[in-house]
Amino acid sequence: MAIFEIGLDDLQQGVLAAAFLHGAVAAIIRCDGRLRALWQRLLENPAETLPWEAPLIDIARNHHGSGDITVSLGDVYYFQPGLHGYIARKLEIDRPPGAGPAALHPSRFHQGSSTYAPPADLIDECCAITDRISLAMTPEREEAQGYKVTVQRLKYQSSSDDLGLLTELTAHSLGRWGRLGFAIDCQRQHLAGALARKGPADLYGLLMMVPLARNVAQAANTLAGRIDGRYRINDDQRVIEGPHVDSRLFTGLCGRRANIHTQVYTGDRWEELPVGLDSIAVFPGRLAERRYGLPATLHRVLQQGGDPVPKPDDPRTSNVTLLLGAT
Repeated sequence: MAIFEIGLDDLQQGVLAAAFLHGAVAAIIRCDGRLRALWQRLLENPAETLPWEAPLIDIARNHHGSGDITVSLGDVYYFQPGLHGYIARKLEIDRPPGAGPAALHPSRFHQGSSTYAPPADLIDECCAITDRISLAMTPEREEAQGYKVTVQRLKYQSSSDDLGLLTELTAHSLGRWGRLGFAIDCQRQHLAGALARKGPADLYGLLMMVPLARNVAQAANTLAGRIDGRYRINDDQRVIEGPHVDSRLFTGLCGRRANIHTQVYTGDRWEELPVGLDSIAVFPGRLAERRYGLPATLHRVLQQGGDPVPKPDDPRTSNVTLLLGAT
């Protein structure tokens, strides 16, 4: 039972925790139209200009973060080979104990000379779904602990060429030493097996910049890839986010995708997660592992190549992922 399926109304405390403890790596939660309604309010509201439609200065004004993408909020433009490749709007909802009002971060977004603020009832809808999932992630007879609600809208590119150009644009905006570090990171994305760990990965990236050492480093990485199947991809696939686990309590994915795929590792193979608008795909992260002993799910994001590149039926919502989570 690698992927467990259940209805949102059937979620009770401990249901998902038990499934993950007994070998499931992901759960598909049927939402019976509620997810589509939430999607329409978050992605199809003409009053809100999303960052992939906005001028660059608005993205900069709406960005609240640092070099650590895991804590950045607001609008994010992030293209780093093998780690991330998207334009996004990220919200965090902090609810104090008791009946106090929820605090939304950021609370407003610049749109030219005006601003947009998500309505309170929309935030409540996001929290309602997240709360049901979080309770089901809490083992029976354990008290649920506090968390912040994460709401992210992630826009991926349909074209591999466009993804490459945006990555190149990011690199060219850096200083000399920044470009060197970026080039090393570009080499790190190809690492496999034991070489993919932080120390060996840094060394490999440096060796790939030295002509005489490059062939030796490539041969070692090829051997590691044959041994460890977690890093294999097809010739027509491109890694957007390599194998990793999330830091949050859980990650829930839904959306409209053309050629973007999220895969979870079942222990001996990669399995495709169905990401649509009738259900939300959920898997645990490091916080669930620390709190409740639920194994964090290894997953990756791939872009499927091929000719021709799929033409978006709606540039605003095509290849967009809505992520709900708890941190």
